[in-house]
Amino acid sequence: MNRRVFSVAILSLAIGMIAMSSTGVMAKTFKGSATITGTGGSTVDGACSAPDDYAEICPSGTCKCFTITGAKVTGKLFGKGTADVVATIDVGDALSNTAPTCLPAYGEVILNTSGKKAATETINFQGAFCQPASVNAKGSVGAAWQIIDSTNDESGLGTVAGRGVEEGNDIDVILAGTTTITAP
Repeated sequence: MNRRVFSVAILSLAIGMIAMSSTGVMAKTFKGSATITGTGGSTVDGACSAPDDYAEICPSGTCKCFTITGAKVTGKLFGKGTADVVATIDVGDALSNTAPTCLPAYGEVILNTSGKKAATETINFQGAFCQPASVNAKGSVGAAWQIIDSTNDESGLGTVAGRGVEEGNDIDVILAGTTTITAP
């Protein structure tokens, strides 16, 4: 690389760093996971009614609404707190008419966390709930998530894996991914 190109590259980098520091915008990125566990979920016929409307998606018109409130949130990704989970499970778009089968799911998680990353956040997710052949076995959940709204200007996305989402049973899911907080 000749000296002139190298000098221009260094100058551009320095100008960018000065511009960033003068605006005061700094970002901190967190990579990790969060676990949401809870009991006493309920399921009713029809699509859910949710704050962000995302959990109201029901393409086939034949859906069930799963809700759980006050679930426990732990982990490095969001901190400690509680979560309310609302998910519409599209029974009409199941892969087959009998179990085992998988069904599309659209949902929202409202997080209320405390500590260093204290915030109220709305997370939308889309994925599938898979029912096992055995009636007493827990189903599995696989999905993708994204932060839609945050009181601390946090953004992020990732994956969901877990089990549960049965009426009266518990839910145990792990959200893995990356979040970024942009602070002035």
